[in-house]
Amino acid sequence: MIAINHQESILIIKEFLARCQINLKAKQKIYFRPYPGNILQEESEEIAKEYAKYSWFVYDTSKKLDVQIMQDSCCIIGDYSSLVYTFPLTALKPAILLCRNKDDLENEYLGIKFYNPILHKVASNAKECFEKIQEILEENQQRREENIKEYRKKEVFNLGKSSEFIANFIIQKLEEI
Repeated sequence: MIAINHQESILIIKEFLARCQINLKAKQKIYFRPYPGNILQEESEEIAKEYAKYSWFVYDTSKKLDVQIMQDSCCIIGDYSSLVYTFPLTALKPAILLCRNKDDLENEYLGIKFYNPILHKVASNAKECFEKIQEILEENQQRREENIKEYRKKEVFNLGKSSEFIANFIIQKLEEI
């Protein structure tokens, strides 16, 4: 599945899809979801028009992400949208973060980085996307699922830690006033 919202990511995805024409096995499908809110709408529609003739390409414009699509996908390729967290935590499969400047992944807030190796792999171009997909297909998927479940249990559904983080954040902001 592909879900992006930045112009530079569109360029990578166009090259990636061009490679798919050559390298993709007939049984694999690519679900392309345009970003809601008309971001890159014209570019997304161009991609849909260009690849609609291929049986492996699905332009998914549904309002809600379908659970079956998540189960059918081995991963999501995305940039800085919430789906690069929602998908791994829901489907227990990784996200490939498109990021030309890998230094951006080192940015952190209160010790938390956007990039998380449990949930993400990183690619800066179409070739790396293919390499990361190959890694995902060859890795121990059960181990990946267990690692994501453990992360999810510890970080997402542990209300004690979440509440503590939120409380500390509010206190810090109040002290800044």
